[in-house]
Amino acid sequence: MAEADPAKTKRRVRRNGPTSRDIQRENTRNRIIQCALKVFGDKGFEGGSTRDIAAAAGVRQALISHYFDSKYALWQAAIESLFDDIGRRYNKLQVYDADRPIEDRLRSLVRGYISYIHDHPEHARLMQHAAMHGGEQLEWIDATHMRPRYNASFAMLREGIAKGVLPVVNPVLLHFTLSGAIHSFYLLEAQVRSLSGIDPRAPEILEEHAEVIFELFLRDPSKKK
Repeated sequence: MAEADPAKTKRRVRRNGPTSRDIQRENTRNRIIQCALKVFGDKGFEGGSTRDIAAAAGVRQALISHYFDSKYALWQAAIESLFDDIGRRYNKLQVYDADRPIEDRLRSLVRGYISYIHDHPEHARLMQHAAMHGGEQLEWIDATHMRPRYNASFAMLREGIAKGVLPVVNPVLLHFTLSGAIHSFYLLEAQVRSLSGIDPRAPEILEEHAEVIFELFLRDPSKKK
């Protein structure tokens, strides 16, 4: 049997893998998505235009239509990219691993969420815009992403309350109070800097923020009444 020509084999391998053009296209798509997050976060879905996004990404406006069927499809892809990121972080931290003690899971949940919001402050603004205006965008976010995560986090809060790790309060109110305590620090980023001189983006603030949350909300179960 004749041996395969190594040169031809290498050429086949290269053809089967991503080409430089494929990589360039993916990089362009990702850049458009990142700019869309910023524009939609600042202006909301209605206020943000594909012209603004194209300008921010340094591409022609027509190129956006090449990658995305519509402005709404681009908005969905941008939201998907955020929840893909938080999903990876939670998986790495084993947030939903039921074999771990509930206090450890809650600490991982808080640290993971703070680091995510720190890196993506536009998340809080996007959710705020959607919640304020309601309609199709909010319905899609809730059905596709928020409802499953809310249910999982809510179950953890109820378990934490039952085991004395969290205060005995309404878990719905606890959920949104926790979220607000994390979101507001980045929603009010400019004011935090102006009033306190603290930079919310400073790496050392991440752990301090988490510790504040733990001090406020976590309890010693051995002292449960």
